[in-house]
Amino acid sequence: MSGFVYVLYSIALRRFYIGSTVKFDPRFKKHLAKHAGFTGKAKDWTVRLVEEYNSESLARRREKKLKGWKSQERMWQFIDRCHKTLYETCGANLEPIEMNA
Repeated sequence: MSGFVYVLYSIALRRFYIGSTVKFDPRFKKHLAKHAGFTGKAKDWTVRLVEEYNSESLARRREKKLKGWKSQERMWQFIDRCHKTLYETCGANLEPIEMNA
C-alpha cells in the first residue's frame, strides 16, 4: 500500500504541518474540519507539497526526516525547489489541482 507525506501551511498561524497518511484527500479534509488537534486551531491550511511513496513505512520515515529540519526557511527552500523542478519538467502543461474541501 502506498503512503503520502504532505506539508500544509497556515498563514494565520505562520506554521507548517507535516504529516503522512495512506489516503491524502480524506486526511486533508479532516485537517480542515473542526477538531481539537493542532490543525484545528486554523481553517486556512493550504497544501504546499505532497509526495507519494511505495509504502506507508517509507512515507513515515520521510515525514520524520522533514519534521527533524525544524526550520521554516529550510522548508520554504525545499518547497520552492520541488515546485521549480516540477515546472521545469511539466512546463506550461502543468495544471493546478483543485482540492474539494
